[in-house]
Amino acid sequence: MTNIQKCGVIGVGFVGATCAYTLAVSGLFSDLVLVDMNRDKAIGEAADINHGVAFSKPCRVMAGDYADLAECGLIIIAAGANQKPGESRLELLGRNKGILSSVIAQLTAVNRKAILLVVSNPVDVLTCLAAAERLPCRTCTRFRYRAGYRAAQVSARTAAWRGQPQRACVHHWRARRQRAGGMVER
Repeated sequence: MTNIQKCGVIGVGFVGATCAYTLAVSGLFSDLVLVDMNRDKAIGEAADINHGVAFSKPCRVMAGDYADLAECGLIIIAAGANQKPGESRLELLGRNKGILSSVIAQLTAVNRKAILLVVSNPVDVLTCLAAAERLPCRTCTRFRYRAGYRAAQVSARTAAWRGQPQRACVHHWRARRQRAGGMVER
């Protein structure tokens, strides 16, 4: 059974640690589990966050492993390699696809019901890959946000897309069109 008050963060580098701290001070969760292949890094980040949230709503932050994610209602995947100077996003995708596959395999062994939020780069493609391996999801969020912002609509009401924002990409409107009043379904 999933617990909507428990959140996990996989990968506590710059992005993952920032997500974890923000969630800890938000008051949205009572428990936060940090998982990283470098366990000492996860332990250190958990200690730093616990010391830094003394004046916010109570949130227990702990370093753990994949088994500790079994009850999490939300899991943020921030695991991935950094882009090297001169490396293309497609080359980065090749490295991070393998990392994501490993994370998904370990995660699905303990929790198949959590909501996944992928923040590893290239985020749009990895989100779609995670959805293909794990969830019946058809959308990636970046374009939904941008299209919703331009049409003055909530992003949940706007269309989906697939592709890389830095490259030429194809937008899949799938029976959706734009009217003067914003995005609507046909």
